[in-house]
Amino acid sequence: MQHPSNWTKDESNHLSDPYSSIVTFYSSKENASDPYREQVRVLIHNSHNIRIKLNEYLSKTIDSIAALPGFNLIESKTNNNTMLGSKSTYTLVYTYNANQYYL
Repeated sequence: MQHPSNWTKDESNHLSDPYSSIVTFYSSKENASDPYREQVRVLIHNSHNIRIKLNEYLSKTIDSIAALPGFNLIESKTNNNTMLGSKSTYTLVYTYNANQYYL
C-alpha cells in the first residue's frame, strides 16, 4: 500500500479480538508543538459467526461510531471489486474530535 514518504508504517497489531490491525500509517508531526499524528488504519473484523450482508454491516458500523464527538462521515462504500482473501471489503472514512484535537 502506498503512503506519503514522510509517514511511518506500523504493521504490529495494537487491537484485540474481534479486530486485528493489518497496518497503521502515521503522519509526521507538522511542527514541534503538534500534539497529534494523523493516522490511517487497515483493520480486519474477525466476524466468523456473523451472517449479514456487507452493506448492512457497514451501516451498523457507522451507527456505532456516529456518537463520537464531532463525528463527520466523509465516505462510506462497499468495494465489491476489492477483495481481502476471499472477502469483500468496504471503505469508511470519517473524522471526529478526540479531546481538543480534530481528527
